[in-house]
Formats: sequence, C-alpha cells, structure tokens
Amino acid sequence: MHGPIDWDVALHRAEVRLAALPEADRDAIALAAFDRVGEPGFVPFVYVDGPNGAREVPGATAFPSALALAATFDRDLAGDYGRVLAAEVLAAGRNALLGPALDLARVPQSGRAGENLGEDPVLAGEIGGQIVESLQAAGVLAVVKHYVANGFEWLRTGSGFPQRGPAMDVRVDPRTLADLYLEPFRRVVRHGAAALMGSYNRLNGEYVCQSPDLLALPRERWGWRGVTIPDFLFAVRDPAAALAAGLDLPGLDGAAGRTPEHLGADRARRDAAVLHVLTAAEAIGLRAPREDPGALGGAEALALAERIETEGMVLLRNEGDLLPLADGTRVALIAPETAGALLVIGGSAAVVPPSDRVPGLEETLAARLTVTSAPGVPGVAPLPPLPADRTEHGIRVTLRTADGAERELAPTSAEVEAPDGPPAAWSALLETRIVPTRSGRHVLALELAGEAVLLVDGHPVASGFREASPFVVGPLLPLFATVDLEAGRAADVRVEYTSGVAISIPIPHSPIRPHLRLGWSEPDDRVANAARLAADADVAVVLAGRVSGEGMDTDGLRLPGSQEDLLAAVVAANPRTVLVTLGAGPVVLPDGAPPAALLHAWFPGERFAPALTAVVTGDAEPGGRLVTTWPAAEDRTPIETPVQYPGADGSVEHTEGLLVGYRWYDARGEDPAFPFGHGLGYTTFDLTDARAAVGADDVVVAVTVRNVGDRRGKAVPQVYVAFPPEADQPPRQLQAFAAVRLEPGEERRVELRVPLDDLARADGSGRRRLVPGEHVAFIGVSSRDVRLEAPFAVPAAGAGGE
Repeated sequence: MHGPIDWDVALHRAEVRLAALPEADRDAIALAAFDRVGEPGFVPFVYVDGPNGAREVPGATAFPSALALAATFDRDLAGDYGRVLAAEVLAAGRNALLGPALDLARVPQSGRAGENLGEDPVLAGEIGGQIVESLQAAGVLAVVKHYVANGFEWLRTGSGFPQRGPAMDVRVDPRTLADLYLEPFRRVVRHGAAALMGSYNRLNGEYVCQSPDLLALPRERWGWRGVTIPDFLFAVRDPAAALAAGLDLPGLDGAAGRTPEHLGADRARRDAAVLHVLTAAEAIGLRAPREDPGALGGAEALALAERIETEGMVLLRNEGDLLPLADGTRVALIAPETAGALLVIGGSAAVVPPSDRVPGLEETLAARLTVTSAPGVPGVAPLPPLPADRTEHGIRVTLRTADGAERELAPTSAEVEAPDGPPAAWSALLETRIVPTRSGRHVLALELAGEAVLLVDGHPVASGFREASPFVVGPLLPLFATVDLEAGRAADVRVEYTSGVAISIPIPHSPIRPHLRLGWSEPDDRVANAARLAADADVAVVLAGRVSGEGMDTDGLRLPGSQEDLLAAVVAANPRTVLVTLGAGPVVLPDGAPPAALLHAWFPGERFAPALTAVVTGDAEPGGRLVTTWPAAEDRTPIETPVQYPGADGSVEHTEGLLVGYRWYDARGEDPAFPFGHGLGYTTFDLTDARAAVGADDVVVAVTVRNVGDRRGKAVPQVYVAFPPEADQPPRQLQAFAAVRLEPGEERRVELRVPLDDLARADGSGRRRLVPGEHVAFIGVSSRDVRLEAPFAVPAAGAGGE
C-alpha cells in the first residue's frame, strides 16, 4: 500500500502554477498542444496503451491479460504489477498509461473482456485500485477507463466512415448505474486515480464525454479533483459541447477538433480544465519520461509475468487428481500450430513480444515430461483465402459503392478489398460453389473488417462484425463456421458483406481498412492422428481457445472451428485428458464426456510455456479463481433478450438491472457450469469460526483458515453480503476477499474489512445510502460454495451516504 494522495496540497500547487501561466500556455494545455507550453518544468502527458503492458513498444513485456491478474484475487500482486508496469512505461519514454480498464463483463461475448477485471465491481475496483496506486507512486498517470457503462463492442463507435453514425445508446437506470458500473470507478478514485477516460458510448441518450451530469458526478459525489480525457477519435462528436460539459482535454492526439475559439467562449471553463491537468500532475509527481529500451523486458518483469500467469490460471476440474503430473509422464500434446494468436488479446491491450523471447511450449514441457505432439485443427487463425481454381465455376463478387454503382469482379481468390478512392461505405456479395472431396465436418472462415453473414446452401451459418482485423496490433480476428458436407455434392457459398462498422485509416499499407476474405478447410487426418497419439500416452494435453479483442464481440461461447470435434475424439481415446483453454472466456463445452482436468489460462502472455509447465508438473499451484461466471449453456446467461444485447434501434436496455453475472444465477436459482470465485488447487482448506463485528467505520469479518492438505497452497476466502429485504438487492454480493498462503497443517485467523460506506446502496435517484438493519456475511470459496455465515446489524445512526 502506498500513502494517500494529498489532493489539497496538489490543488494548492496547481493553483499557484495556474495563476502564473500566460494565456498562450493556458490555451496550449487546453488544446493538448503540450509542445507549445512555455512554462519551465511543465511535463506533458505522453500516453501509451494499455492494461496488459506497453503496447507498440519494441521489447516491452507481454504480461498476461488483466483477467488473469484479477483472477489471482491478490491485491499485493496487483500492486507489484503496477510497480513493474510503471517502470516499463517510463522506459518506453511515456508517463501516462491508458489503464486499468474497469468495464464489467456484463455481456459474456464481449470481445474486450480480456483487458478488464471481471464481472464484479468490488473485485474490479480493488484490483484496479492497487494497480493505480503503484503506477502513480512511480510518477505514471493512470488513465482509468472506460467511464462508463462500456460493456461490449457492437456499435460502440457507431458505423460508417468518414462520418460516423451514432454510437450505441446504453440505457441504465440510476440505481444500477451507481451500484454496478460506477462502483469500480468510485473505488479507484478512493485509491487516488488522477485521470478518467470517457467512453465512446452514449448513456441514456447523451455521449458520456458531452454529458455535464456524468462528467460532474465524480467531482460532486466523490470529491475527485483529477483530469478527464476522451477515448480516441469517436468519443467526442461536438468539441464545443464536450468542453462546456466539463471534458478537460480534447483527445489523446492533439486538439481533436477543439479550437481557440471554443476556449475564448468560456475562459473560466478553459482555466478549470488547465487546473485539472496541473492538479493531476502535482498529485502524482508526474515524471518526465526518459526512454531506456534496455530496461524493457527485464528479468523482474518476465518473472512477474510468469508469476501472474501461474497465480491466475484457474483449475476448474481435476477428476481423480489427474494434476499435477509426475516427472517423466508420457504426454500427448495437441496444440494448434497458430497457438501464438492466443497469447495476447487483440487491440489496445495487445503487447506483441519479440518472437525469439517466447519459450516454445513443447520444448519447455519436455524438460520435465516425455512429450509427443500433434497439430491442432482450424479454429484459431484465419484460413488462407479460397483460390478460385478450388471452386466449381470460380468466384463472383458484386461490389456496390456508396454512390450506388455496381461492379462485377472475378477474383482469383476469395478476397475483397475496399474500392479505390477516399474512404466511404460500400458493400459486396461474394458467391461461389465448392465441391468437397471428403465427407464430414468442413470449416469455413471469414477474416474481415466490417459486417458479414455467411450462408451455405441458403442457410446462415455464421455472422459477425469487426471494426478492424487486426485492430492495430495483435492477432487477426477470424469468424468460423463448421458445416457437414458430402463428398462430390456441390455446396453454394455466399457472403453478404457491408463495410458497416469498419474503421478506415487511409494511409498506405494500413491494417485498419474494410476488407473481406473467405477460407475453406476440408476434413483431414488431424483429428484421427491426435486421437491415436492420445491413446498411446499416459495423459493427453489439448490446447484450445477463442481469439478476441477490441472492435469485435464473439459470435458465441463455444470453441470455434473443429476444436470441439478434436476434443471429443481425444477424450474418447484417452479419458485422462487435460484441456487447457485460452482466451477471455467463458467457454461452453460440448455435451459428452468432459476432460478429466480443465485449466483456464486466459490470454497468458509471453511466459505461458514455463507457467503452464510449472502448474502441470506441480512446481506451482494454479492460484486463480473465476472472475466471470461460466454458464452451462449459451442460452442460460443474464442476457436473455436481444434488447439487452445486441440491442434494437441503436440502443441496449439493461433490463436485468442489478442481476449481472453471478447475481443473476443466484436470483434465478440457475446452476452455472462453474461459478464466480471457483478454482481448485492442489490442497484443501477448512473455514471455521466466522464472526462479524461492526465498528464505527467498518465491519470486520474474521474467519479461521486451515490447510488440511499435504502441500503448501493458496486459499481465497470470499465474503458475500446479504442485505435486508427492504434494500431490494440480489441474494448475495461480494464485499471482501483475501489471498492466503498456508503450509500443510497451518491455520491463520484472517480478518476481512468492509468499510461501512461500501455497504451503501443506491436509491432510485442513484444516491448511495446505508440501509440499517440485519445483514448477513456469507463466507466461502466461491459465490456458490458458501460454508459459513455471520450476521451483523448496521445501526440506523450510521445510515449516511452521498
């Protein structure tokens, strides 16, 4: 823990500086023209993305995704991450990190979930708060994002180019907004966050970055004094309105449409913006960055990346204590040749490490185990574009431009690029006929930026969207369909495409451009070969996953391509199978015999191979707990209607209210496949003697944790609180947690503190109030595995609030 920021001192220093600033410097700061500021000692904000490391910085460490860090439930480890990340940011020549990201995982398909901290606001706020403290203690500004209610990618920025249509309007009632979506931001503000990034979306009809109420809320309700900054490009639609509403800086890349005339219309608002910039810098002691490439990807950073991954991996299932494996165990490793696409999330959080620094998985495992290997199947990386000479009559493309003109094309492969000329909306119809040479499950894949529907013999088999692929950096983001076809029987394939949500950056060789590619893979011997290899081994280890990232949502929760067929065949050949899933999750597994062990590794970063080797051989315990609920089926989630997602008529309705994530499962009595907070280790723990004591400022829940197994391990006691009936709250909600490591036979009295203010809940206007009366603290090891309870009463005299 670091000392709290003294905002009064920071504000005083900023006011003294502001009073001495000439008009030209004030204008320059408010226009984000930092290079024109003449004040001696002025330190500009120099930004870098993002939540998982320093993006687009050669040599930077590719840490595991933020979900992996959240899954550790370990505040101290989050603090270590913030400290080491700050060193990398400064070594990259930057001093402002765009992160952490606090968007809650409301929609399971959200493409960007991997760079956030899960479905619970308390966990997100506390883990995020520790990251913020450590970053800012080193003089690095934490630009916490995305404020607020930015929970999916569909229409987040609108559609069309160069003029973007309206962004999605997120409709949330004030109570839900306060209790869920604002709560992690309230907590990181308490931890000292000095900057908030406004999101792209509209909220209840207003763009967040142009809403006086939303921009004033942190200042008026939480006493915050930091700086507000918009997201890149599309978050501000009216620069003058944004300035008047209270947006301090115009953008992440210069004036972004804000003009000196806007500033001249309201000098007081300009000066307030400048004061907030200076106050944030004073509060954290903003460092002037000094580039030091040799300090990137150092031993401490790589060791921490590996530790986060081992501590964040979640062992969901371990029948017969299959894991850990003894040295020398004969292992059949079945992994996609393109597994590297699953190491990092795509987009703003993508940190691509030097390839020669990434240890090979087979070689690393082979140092401890006897390993044979077989390649995986399609489902991760795009397939090569379909050549016209593999089709019956070639490929026909009808391309329609924005002016209504049509062109017929006959490309040599199934690829369609944007028409020449300035960026503008366009659409295409791609048609062809394929004649399979083998019967069975065939895989079709679209790689696109835009929106597309894939049809086979007139039946839709896949649909989806991508703003870009890749999204600046990171993996390509394909869309897969699996269809049963018969050898010799022709199948008509049709793709209906529109540029739609695609973003276009009109510079040579830009990866950010509308396009479409279609690939086709016939069944081959890979599944059968993998099954034979598994049958001859003691244990099979299968790697599978789902690529995702910024500017897209996944089209489902299943394993794409032929991965489910591969898994079923391997498990049938050898029930002693370990399935290692990669990606954001959750993953809905197919019906049939499950693998004996299921280990979720998130987007693991560059130290995946040594981390996985340590976990499966028992050198390290898988220390993670789920931070998102895994449903038993795709249609058994809190998103029950299209109105909730993907929305209708440009808006989504949060009709579920407070019932997000595990709250919905508990309220509905719905059994998930794996609950929030669940995770197994290599030992077992008892929880006993729970007590709750109410003090003047907090509730202290104490519980005795004992390691009753035969090896050192990690327990994660979790406190869920049930509120009085008149509070009208979900059945139980996480309020405290701890990561406790104990030797065999060791026990410890663990105290989990809940500030009384954190028990306040919002009324219909969104104002938080304590609800007096009987509460119950439930203590367990997941949202469903609750073992003890301890009642406590909140006195009426303590029922204050905002």
